[in-house]
Amino acid sequence: MKITKVDLYKYFGLIRPEHGEGYLNCYLHENSPEINLNRTYPAMVVMPGGAYSFRSDRENEVVAIKFYANDYNAFTLQYAIYPAKYPTALIEGCMAVAYIRENAKQLGVNADNIACIGFSAGGHLCASVGNLFDSNVVVNALKERANLCRPDAILLGYPVISKCIEKTHEGTFSNLCGDNEELKRSLSIEKCVKLNSAPVFIFHTENDPSVPVKNSKVLADAYESIGVPYELHIFEKGPHGLSLGTSEVYGDFYYQKLEISSDYVKWLEMSISWLYERGFKIKD
Repeated sequence: MKITKVDLYKYFGLIRPEHGEGYLNCYLHENSPEINLNRTYPAMVVMPGGAYSFRSDRENEVVAIKFYANDYNAFTLQYAIYPAKYPTALIEGCMAVAYIRENAKQLGVNADNIACIGFSAGGHLCASVGNLFDSNVVVNALKERANLCRPDAILLGYPVISKCIEKTHEGTFSNLCGDNEELKRSLSIEKCVKLNSAPVFIFHTENDPSVPVKNSKVLADAYESIGVPYELHIFEKGPHGLSLGTSEVYGDFYYQKLEISSDYVKWLEMSISWLYERGFKIKD
């Protein structure tokens, strides 16, 4: 494995805004002449949750390594969090996709197989990248390179999506938008779905006490109404922030106290199968 870290602002020649971050950690397969030096892999960019106030370790590198082990070149995005406000994190997420696509050959990546996965508030960021990649704020920041920003698919784990439903995760929207209620509503991603939105794979638990499952349902409804491919999996039991849903991300003592649907852990395998059916696989 080759591990590198990229300063996205430096690469794109942009001034880092106050509280901006924008670092991309890369976990890359090193090809062997005994197999195929020209082999390329699909890419997966991981965006951990944390209400835009921190980035959860349980949803970060450990998830990237799982995709790496399943024949992906994996990346984790160190995106801007509070007190940074919109659109800093969105631009950083779009820069990550554009960087990978622009450097696909050097990274050993298939430029048409770039996916992102986000959890909770990271799911909001991931969904924003998958639906707002061509928005004015992105185009103004990245100019002609904005046409490189659309991911080919997105995966969302118990995502924060909407300010427009009865129960939402207010902290996520407040950390991102401050007191701007109009902006919060405009960044309800179910309102942003369009024909060229990235296809989405969504998973959630029905009894999530922090981010109501309604978030995932309204996004799936929006995708269905527009006619964009999606897949939605709702598991009956499990608290918020499950990540992989294993003791690997919780520790045995705490994990044994969790009440989780036994099939929740299958989301990883199911998402990889869904991506495979969309062409995400090793190319020799």
